[in-house]
Amino acid sequence: MKTRETIKNVMLCVLFLIMIELIYSTLVWGVWKAQGRDLPDSLVALAIEKLNGKSEIQHTSVEAKTAVYPRSVALGDGANLYITAFDEETIKKTYSDLSPLFAAALESARDLKTESDEDYEKSLSKKVVYLSYENAVPFMALAAWLGVEDAAIWGSAESIILSEYQGGIKMYFRSKTPGEAFSYMTDIKPQDLSASIGNFKGNGKFAALSGDGFEHLSPDTLIYTEAPRINKLKRAKLKFEEGSEEQKIILETFGYNPYITKSYTTSMGTNVFVSNESTVSIKNDTQVEYRAGADSAGIKVAGLSPLEERTETEIKVIEAVRDITDRASKLIGGDGDFFFRDIMYDPDKDMYTVRFGRRVDGISVMLENEEAFAVFEIQNSSIVYAKIMLYRYEKIETAGYLMPQKQAAAAAKKSSPMFIRYFDENSGEIYPVWYAKV
Repeated sequence: MKTRETIKNVMLCVLFLIMIELIYSTLVWGVWKAQGRDLPDSLVALAIEKLNGKSEIQHTSVEAKTAVYPRSVALGDGANLYITAFDEETIKKTYSDLSPLFAAALESARDLKTESDEDYEKSLSKKVVYLSYENAVPFMALAAWLGVEDAAIWGSAESIILSEYQGGIKMYFRSKTPGEAFSYMTDIKPQDLSASIGNFKGNGKFAALSGDGFEHLSPDTLIYTEAPRINKLKRAKLKFEEGSEEQKIILETFGYNPYITKSYTTSMGTNVFVSNESTVSIKNDTQVEYRAGADSAGIKVAGLSPLEERTETEIKVIEAVRDITDRASKLIGGDGDFFFRDIMYDPDKDMYTVRFGRRVDGISVMLENEEAFAVFEIQNSSIVYAKIMLYRYEKIETAGYLMPQKQAAAAAKKSSPMFIRYFDENSGEIYPVWYAKV
């Protein structure tokens, strides 16, 4: 009898543990998942972590979080400059490998200083890690995407340099190129920078940051020792049939029920869907536009608080609309992706405007008048307007060599940085060209 009673008690204990495990899986897992935290496989695993003293806080992978990657990454050992560009996957991989280094820089940044152009340029001739972005990215957003908590760093950066300085590592940056240079001192050790550079395998591409015929350009111009070969693009036509799965995805993205939403077609052929006075319009299968009605609250952005810092609000707003561009990118398919371009705030309207661009292999695609590929307006904690260009780009045969860079540089204005862009003029094939930013 005693043995049978013991077995019964053991079974009850096992059932009790299973019940606790199920509670953990359904409740705790859900909460942590919503917060974006890395989760142990079970309550038992969590207990083991606690016993071993393992921290619960872990950085989320860069690839899963960041809304924009650099257009190019360069690492220099004082003699050679290894460049990662024109290859989106390699750019992402290199940036992800370097993310702990930049996270440490943002986390420890202190002593903001204005730097001369001369000192900024000198920093590039040492052991260096260099990032170049299409547009200025807020440091607070970069810190959040890199998993840095409670960062307190001012400014935004279009270019970032980590370079040796008086036995330590200084982070130089420009918020705009051309423009004034600044720097922060960091707690990174020179050996950490050397290790990052030493581990970089390169991709067979080399560049320099100075040379004959380029003296008048910004030091942020990468001078290629070999003329890059870049693919041409074509814009493929999409078709959203009435009642199609693609049309359903568009409507659901903006919170519409595709099965009961009323619709009509304008004389210009635009399909308009109406729900609670808000509308979603699909024009020529190339553009989708959302407008909240006068009495509609719009699409609520979760987690916003009027009491939080504006930079915190900006990060949440960017992430909320990025979810929409991610869906749009999957719907469009083809080559390339959306990237965060900029965010603006209008205090008179208490409105945020977020813009996204498109790029293929790290090269930005420009539309006429530099129109954005996606625009969102957020007011009263809700998305009240959105417009997304549904352009599908596909790489075709290699275009051959570009005009010699030195020849293109001769026509550029003083202090301009030079890089490569695609210009989509909706006239057939899209060629890469040298572009000097004024």
